[in-house]
Amino acid sequence: MPQPAPQPTPPPAPRPTDAVVGPRVDVVSPSKLQAGQRYTLHLDGKNLGPDTTISFGKNATIVGVPVVITPAEATVDVLVSLTATPGAVAVVATSPAGSNSGPGAVLITIAPTGPIVVLDSPFEGVALGEMTFKWHESQPRTASFFVFELLDESNTVIFAAQTPKTLFVMVDPDIDLLPSASASRPARWRVHGIANKTEVVETSEERGIVIPPRP
Repeated sequence: MPQPAPQPTPPPAPRPTDAVVGPRVDVVSPSKLQAGQRYTLHLDGKNLGPDTTISFGKNATIVGVPVVITPAEATVDVLVSLTATPGAVAVVATSPAGSNSGPGAVLITIAPTGPIVVLDSPFEGVALGEMTFKWHESQPRTASFFVFELLDESNTVIFAAQTPKTLFVMVDPDIDLLPSASASRPARWRVHGIANKTEVVETSEERGIVIPPRP
């Protein structure tokens, strides 16, 4: 008698640890926040949706509602409490489906002793192209104008531009001024606030960006 054909082995059932119940935040950018400052945070995670709420506990107030771009990406505006306790704080993401604390987290540091420039966008590690760089002052109207800079790995300024606005629009002719390279390379951007024509009265952190290959 003919033998029955062997049946294919069914794929193994996923382990419970492979499944994420409810929304979860895995990465936050920027991840270092100063007490008393306002930030726009970029969140990478899973199961993010319009019913997702984000919390940093008593350390920060969520301004408005999260803007969900995809189920894996969102942005949220936060105001860090002036009395926030320095240290690591896990992000809690919640929806009717469930709640998860971390692994995404931020590191809160003490309030600055003077005015600073806070970088808004783009977020850490994006590829450089035609884009708008945005920032704001912790104490508005401290500076008369701003100097936007790109730095390479050796801390050399490879591009600089002056603007009276809290933004700089980088276009292809600007990118053409950058040194050529056969491979992508890491860089950083920062902003200085200037008053009295030459006095640096505030500065920002440095944020990573990737410069694509250029002939």
